[in-house]
Amino acid sequence: MALTPPEIEALYGIHKITFYKNGLVVERKARYPMRHHQPSPRKGIYEMTRKSKMRLTHIVANCETKLCSLMTLTYGDYIRPIDGKELKRQINIFLGHLRKRFACEYVWFLEFTKREHPHIHIICTTIPNQFDRIWLGEVWSKISVYDAVKRILENRSDNNLIVRHPINMFDVLDECHKVFLVHKHPKCWEKVRKSDGAMRYALKYATKQEQKLVPVAFNNVGRFWGVSRGLEVKPIGELLIGETMSEEAAEAILKNLPGYQFELVPKYIFQQNALEFFQSRGLKLTEIFGKFYPFEVDEKQNIVL
Repeated sequence: MALTPPEIEALYGIHKITFYKNGLVVERKARYPMRHHQPSPRKGIYEMTRKSKMRLTHIVANCETKLCSLMTLTYGDYIRPIDGKELKRQINIFLGHLRKRFACEYVWFLEFTKREHPHIHIICTTIPNQFDRIWLGEVWSKISVYDAVKRILENRSDNNLIVRHPINMFDVLDECHKVFLVHKHPKCWEKVRKSDGAMRYALKYATKQEQKLVPVAFNNVGRFWGVSRGLEVKPIGELLIGETMSEEAAEAILKNLPGYQFELVPKYIFQQNALEFFQSRGLKLTEIFGKFYPFEVDEKQNIVL
């Protein structure tokens, strides 16, 4: 049974607040001794949960890596995957080519169009030129069309792909050419124009619930997003409740902040220049990590504005 926000606050008090570049994470701890519950077996993924959306946005908003371009991988009407395993197989092959060519970091997201076709967005650290877009069109047309048709003809597709009509090489070559033309267009891989563009896109993606609805004919959707191994999110400060501030004082400040009034007690709160923003409203940090900030720090490790 799900707990209401007042019940959560009554049973789980704020234990620690960790600050990042553009937000903070609120960690809670049980106020009273509780029975240990055996974790239930892991279930399959059938939808993108609110927790997953917030975790994704937290990574994009607070990673130290500068994500500066957005590409989109789409499918036409001729052939497309109808199973998450086949879709992730194609994504992983493409990401392997991307890492090999550019040695870049990235975040990928899965959505579904109104026609119930999957498409993938990738935010990465590479700024493309016209030759990179030609490479994108060539690689994705080979993976999504030519190799997919080859798997069907060799009976290796496990019915995870759907083809509009019987296969012949003229249609296959025509579809490869169409996919190539679409993906070499500048709109399929464009530079992020604003410094916070990647974070804004992640927030927008997290709120577009209609494109997270999995079509009835699509099986084993699996994960809706993933990140490269080198994409790091490092904290820049923390507040331990009971050391520099009481829980009541911290809670009073948090409840007056934008973004705190959700249906559930939030774990992630987003705000640009979070450390300075929250310090100016009275939060007194226990510790600040690193020595790369352009403002002074007093003997108690609090920022002097």
